[in-house]
Amino acid sequence: ATSMNAGATVAVAAVPPLPPLPSTATATATVAGAPRPGVQGATSPVDKVAAGIPAVIGSSARDVNAAYRGLAGLWGVSLIDGDPCRTAQQHNLYCFSSGKGLSEIREMDRPGILTLRDDDDRPYYAILLRLAGDRAVLRIGELTETVTLDALARRWRGDFATFWRGPGGYGKQLNKGDRGAVVDWLATQLATIDGNQQPVRNLPYSDALIARVRQFQLARGLRPDGMAGPQTFMRLSSVAGLSEPTLQADAMALDSTSRK
Repeated sequence: ATSMNAGATVAVAAVPPLPPLPSTATATATVAGAPRPGVQGATSPVDKVAAGIPAVIGSSARDVNAAYRGLAGLWGVSLIDGDPCRTAQQHNLYCFSSGKGLSEIREMDRPGILTLRDDDDRPYYAILLRLAGDRAVLRIGELTETVTLDALARRWRGDFATFWRGPGGYGKQLNKGDRGAVVDWLATQLATIDGNQQPVRNLPYSDALIARVRQFQLARGLRPDGMAGPQTFMRLSSVAGLSEPTLQADAMALDSTSRK
């Protein structure tokens, strides 16, 4: 990523609707090993399940900043200039990356960027839009493709980058004794989940609150250290029902019968 320009701006942008997921009855496989540079005619690329991820791609798919800008659009934000991770913070969007593969992605349930490898082991980037059963919907440059997870694994090594929307003023993992808007937000979301009265503002990140965070983490498969970092905030936002994009899994449309 490049460093942030002094004139970097952020603006809210309209997000186009995602294409419908393919049904089992209509999904078909393309010729094995053939690249999919695009589909002509009335049929959308997402109407078919590709036998492989395209190895022949446009230059835009090699620009990781372009991938971040495309991903930010799913949060309703247009990143115009500069380092996307820094610029996104103006709208309380924060970057998160991991290399733990599909299990963590399913748990986080949000779109993100996958680093793929072409036949010469050069990186290019796809936005993971949807994930369910044994299929994934990817946006690679201008191409939207539905692939099996077996096909994805041939070009992907398990890394994942995404955004998460944090409370205003977030800058670091919370530690005991911290105060301020981030601690207030955390305490409020937990109180809402528990059905309790809203807490008083500007309370410290106390032993009692740390213990409640530890319980929350343990129940959701996170390391129960009581220190609220990005993954805790992401899971908390999801459980609290805050508005963020998801992978929109549709088990009725995607099942395990797709061809490899």
